[in-house]
Amino acid sequence: MSSSVLLRIAKILGFLLGALCAAFAASALFLLITWDGVQLQVQLAREFRDRLMRPLAMEHAPRLRFQPGPTVVIDGLALGNALGAGIPIKASRVEASLALFPLLRGKFEVERLRVLDPEVKLTREADGELDLADLAKLFDETPRPWPILWQLEGISIERGRLEYLEGRKTSALRFERISLTTGPLGQGARGRITGSASLTHGPGDASGGAELDLAYRFGDKHYELDYASLRFRGEALGATGLDATLNVRDGSGEPGRAPTLKGLSLRGHGRFGTNEMEVKANAKELANLNSALALQGLEAKLKLDDGKQRGEIELELPALAPRETGQPGDAFKLGIKTRGEDSHGEASLAGRAAFRSASGFIDLSALDLHWKNVGHGPAQWSARMGGRIAFAPLFQRGEAQLEASLDASRLKLNTSYAANRTPPWQYEASAEHIDLNRLASRLGLSGPSALLSALAAQPAHGQLRSNGVAVAGLHAGELSAMLTTGNGELLAESLKAQMYGGTLSGSLRYQSAGSLLTLDQKFDSINLAALSADLHRPLPVHGELSGHWLLHSPLGPSGKAFNALSGKTSFVLHKSAWQGMDVANLLRAVRPALKGRGQGERASQPREHEDFDALAMDCSLNAGLASCASFSGANSWLRLGGGGKLSLPEGRLDWLVRLAIQSHGKIERDLAGLRGLTIPMRLSGPLNRPQWRLDWNSPTPAPAKPAPSRPAHPLASASAAG
Repeated sequence: MSSSVLLRIAKILGFLLGALCAAFAASALFLLITWDGVQLQVQLAREFRDRLMRPLAMEHAPRLRFQPGPTVVIDGLALGNALGAGIPIKASRVEASLALFPLLRGKFEVERLRVLDPEVKLTREADGELDLADLAKLFDETPRPWPILWQLEGISIERGRLEYLEGRKTSALRFERISLTTGPLGQGARGRITGSASLTHGPGDASGGAELDLAYRFGDKHYELDYASLRFRGEALGATGLDATLNVRDGSGEPGRAPTLKGLSLRGHGRFGTNEMEVKANAKELANLNSALALQGLEAKLKLDDGKQRGEIELELPALAPRETGQPGDAFKLGIKTRGEDSHGEASLAGRAAFRSASGFIDLSALDLHWKNVGHGPAQWSARMGGRIAFAPLFQRGEAQLEASLDASRLKLNTSYAANRTPPWQYEASAEHIDLNRLASRLGLSGPSALLSALAAQPAHGQLRSNGVAVAGLHAGELSAMLTTGNGELLAESLKAQMYGGTLSGSLRYQSAGSLLTLDQKFDSINLAALSADLHRPLPVHGELSGHWLLHSPLGPSGKAFNALSGKTSFVLHKSAWQGMDVANLLRAVRPALKGRGQGERASQPREHEDFDALAMDCSLNAGLASCASFSGANSWLRLGGGGKLSLPEGRLDWLVRLAIQSHGKIERDLAGLRGLTIPMRLSGPLNRPQWRLDWNSPTPAPAKPAPSRPAHPLASASAAG
């Protein structure tokens, strides 16, 4: 071919290209001149109002741009609710790419859609319906044809945000930074959807990143999934470092309805506390039937291993199907195996599972759990549990009625959960023979402080009634309290207990930070001998204890707080007796030294005691060291007064006591000459066997006064010594 021919062809192509450019420019100019964005705005608003009864608003009328093809740009798009205030859908910008030639004929044919910064609030109403379900009517051609023809080759979403709410106030899921790209969406089209998002709020404090990949096909009136994969990396339900992938073999559905998924498999790993965690699950089918959950053939296995202890949980759930209230669910079973260095355990749980359409709950009823742990000493135990548990699929609501036993302990629990309530957990519990030390040991916790810390972490409020409670060796009979927990604190208010023949009332507060226990309580007629025996602290005095204390102390691993008490206490000991001391014999022993203010002493005698009508004391405590500024006692012929220091950790005391022999009252004949005398004595040494000696050098204690019958005020002195 000659060069002249090539040149001629090039010129022709140049003319054609120039003509096309001129035609395109002329077409663009024509469209821009004739463009009426206000009319399109009115038309779109009318369609949404007539079809959905929803208002549609825009910051500006739609604009026409060439990027390079004709594109309609809408800024500040907002779709309102049909009834009431609120904007469930909005976007900073929507760009719709249009086909050129239909547009020249005045027809809108959308080929691509780009949505920037969309925000969607999807709410599940009380009747189980989604508030945006009516959007499926948007493309219903029955009333009249849409003025816009959708021939979508793809949709892209950038920087999106989606929030799913259970009820108008309870956020169940929140996705941010959503990025989504689709293939063609027309009838007969095949394509893929890929996307990613950040989960910032989910069930069980879930958060992390999610990635989606699926392939689809559109038929005449249905669609099919060739495969689907959803990967999540983050934390949820107490597990951290999660990396889990859900794969779906295939699925199908109708436009506007959730698909039926088949061949589901879940594989994941992460950490749960100190345990390495691995989870595997398979299900034959998952469907949404008339807003009701239906699951077929679920088998799941969870493994936990911290290097010292291993656990394995296996679940077999043949079916989870919609059932009306009162209809029994399908049987399921769950097995648990644990193995540690010193023990191993096995448990079996059987019950029935159903999806209750009316409440939207997964209902696990007729529960029957048997757990047996084999080991030595505290590691040997058995437990049972029965009842019912029901919860919403995203754990925003739930309820349970349970009965459990562990060794001799019994518990009945009626509880409910609502994420939009403060606190979300509410309950009523009744118990028998609860030993907190033993219970903590059975649960693998270090002691009552660890058990209380676990309870304090859960936001809850409820009423507890118990017949028989033990902690750190202390025992109570009937007990009742209103408990509030959360944010690392446990508060027991309106606390009432019968213990050691008397009563105790007031409040108890436990704070996980520092394992701090605070007691603000009144007590009446407590048998001090029985109390000291359980404390393994022999005391030289016995009687019925009444008064008030405001004390706090770190709670040790075993639950003991006695050695580190701080605060104030005021009490009276009625019908009291001082063991190891007969005042008459003490006076006889030191009488020879009284005239010349000489030295005299006498050791405690275990077989002796002195009865008093009452003994009273006010003390301030700091880290187990008690400073008792006022001590008094009285019987028919004697008054006591004084004070001193008492070390609870060491079990020792150092007191200055005034013995005042009264001028009246029955007294033994050989001591009658001592009437009216005041004798200062130092009482020091171990609590159970202190030493008495004359002390002429210390300041004379204030005159002793009779002890009152009851403390005049919770923190007022039980008696005054001056």
